[in-house]
Amino acid sequence: MKRSYKASGCKRSAISNQRPDIGKKSIISLSLIFIFCFILFSIPCEALTAGRIEIRGLQTIGEQELLDVFDLREGSLIDRDKVRSDIKRAFLKGIFEDISVEVSDGDNPSVIINVREKDFLDRVHVTGDHSISEKVIKQNFLLKEGQVMRYDLIETAVREMKETLAYIGFPDSRVEVKVVGSKKPYRVDIYLNIDTGPPLIIKRIVITGAAGDAKSIMKLSVGDVYNQQALMEEIRRLKENYKEQGYFSPTIGPYSYKEGELELIVNPGRLLNVRTEGNNIISTRKLLKEVPFFEIETFNDEAVEEAISRMLFLYHREGYPTAQIAPVINLDEKNIDISFFIFEGERVKIKSINFNGVALPHKRLKDVMFLKEGDIFDPDFTAKDRESLKEFYGALGYLDVDIREIETKIDKESNTAELVVNIDEGKKTEIASVEINVSDPEMKSRLMSVLGIKPGDPYNEIDISDARFRILEFYSSYGYTSIDVTVTRSVENYKASVIFSVTADKKRLFGKTIITGNRDTKYEVIRRELLHKEGQPYNLRTLSEERQRLYKLGLFTDVEIEAVDGEGDKKDILIKVKEGNAGSVEFGFGYAEYESFRSYIELSYRNLWGKNRQGLLRAEISSLERRFILQYYEPWFLGKPLPLRVFFLHENKKVINIADKNTRYRLDRYSLAAALERKISDKVKTELYYEFSLVRTSDVQPDVILSKEDTGTLAISSIRPA
Repeated sequence: MKRSYKASGCKRSAISNQRPDIGKKSIISLSLIFIFCFILFSIPCEALTAGRIEIRGLQTIGEQELLDVFDLREGSLIDRDKVRSDIKRAFLKGIFEDISVEVSDGDNPSVIINVREKDFLDRVHVTGDHSISEKVIKQNFLLKEGQVMRYDLIETAVREMKETLAYIGFPDSRVEVKVVGSKKPYRVDIYLNIDTGPPLIIKRIVITGAAGDAKSIMKLSVGDVYNQQALMEEIRRLKENYKEQGYFSPTIGPYSYKEGELELIVNPGRLLNVRTEGNNIISTRKLLKEVPFFEIETFNDEAVEEAISRMLFLYHREGYPTAQIAPVINLDEKNIDISFFIFEGERVKIKSINFNGVALPHKRLKDVMFLKEGDIFDPDFTAKDRESLKEFYGALGYLDVDIREIETKIDKESNTAELVVNIDEGKKTEIASVEINVSDPEMKSRLMSVLGIKPGDPYNEIDISDARFRILEFYSSYGYTSIDVTVTRSVENYKASVIFSVTADKKRLFGKTIITGNRDTKYEVIRRELLHKEGQPYNLRTLSEERQRLYKLGLFTDVEIEAVDGEGDKKDILIKVKEGNAGSVEFGFGYAEYESFRSYIELSYRNLWGKNRQGLLRAEISSLERRFILQYYEPWFLGKPLPLRVFFLHENKKVINIADKNTRYRLDRYSLAAALERKISDKVKTELYYEFSLVRTSDVQPDVILSKEDTGTLAISSIRPA
């Protein structure tokens, strides 16, 4: 007898299409089955010690990864509830269609895990008579290579493909999908047969309402396919073109197509002419960049005021506080003319900054201000300086401080400004006592050490908020996921009492880790980058650091980390990755006077054998030099975080005389190098580098002077620690 467990519980029999005749016997039979199932599942299943473990049907991932998800080893305890929980967790991988576990009888039963994986789409083969590129077809096809094969979406994929083809000019297209099993287990290929049929052709283009010849601007012409996607791009380009010509708020469309005739309504809008007069310090071009009319596509009094405000801001930044701008507007049906008449004034520098009614040193107050003595005077900074001074006083405990308007006196003869800041400081408020309401005395002692505030410190809301954040962060690092910290304040006679009350739920621990989406990347490559261990306190910051580490591998375009409820007080971690293209090709061409034409090509792949191992092949060729580089990178040498780089270089070089282009000598070099790195800390890294080279010099001309060590064939060996 064997015990069999499935994620869904009881397995139902197939139901026939004929409706059965349910009589008294059937009702009695169903009742007996129900009672039997109720009694069976009411009996607790005692835990057994697992013996030999066998996994059947597993192809996509390794057995060790599945056992890690199941938390199952030979000798570990196993019962029905645990198995069902493990099966539920394994389904988070997203690759299983069905999972069942069979446990034999006996004191040391064998365990058989049966899995049936989902089919994955390996390749999409585009066939048929179509005038669209295979790349475009695949981009618009709903089912993507490398993803789970969704048989339920085939009809939707076909319908959407037809709609896309119709949108780009092929309304009578025929689309057929055939799914064929691949040679690999749980892999299928799709043969996408497309017959686009005859396209819709533009026989005539009619533009109405346009000023000027819009047809000369358009790229779409008679004889082209009626592609609405391309037409949308044409409309966008037409609109941008009219804006560049100075037309305000152009509208392109609507459009219609009937019996080969494409009709497009174009309204360029009114021509907007903006001018500036009287400006010398700031160029017209720079001022007109601040005009928002084209940006917001609105012309009204508010937009004009916004333009004036932006231009005055530029003048104030340059130190012209008395600048003035007056607009003059002329409107008709076709044109909007606006002229900004500018009085720039004189540049003003700050002569002095003085304070009234303060006990604090003036230097400390000046240090927190944006405006400085000797600098140009920007009146827009006075409001910012008032806020800065208020925040500074508040940080020191002066809660009732009053920073009045900053008085400005400008001397027109010397073009200097004197600033006077009137301040009513009020009295300083200090922290008299700090309390933390928490049940655990040891936790209370730890919290007091990380709080960051103590009696005698100035009282301010920023420090109180920071202290509250430190409490939340401290609890979070110990595995508490739901924490609430309320702050009670009482101030009397400028003495403040602060009480932090902490409410935290049950402590959470890290549970199992499930990794999904890694089709090419091996499980251990991701697992070794993780910082958390099962049983450690659950910590969101740790998950954030792990996400950064996975991105730094350069293998994934997207990394999502999600916590899901696990067994008891544990949080299982679901890591979803999306792999990017690991291979790349680079090439380039150039010309130099000495070398003439030169070029290079580089092939690289950064996930060899799915283990983040990187390979690179680079060839550089010119009229004087040929260089070939082969490089290999192993991030975990001997199973440890010891990056190893191995280089092979072959270089053939000809040195010529620049004047007459004659060869002076030739150099032929073979080099093999290896570098081993070790990270000591975030800021310190050690390296051991070894290189061996064979260098041969030939065709040396008599007038070339080389040392004895630089002639003939040399063997050079070097080692360099760093």
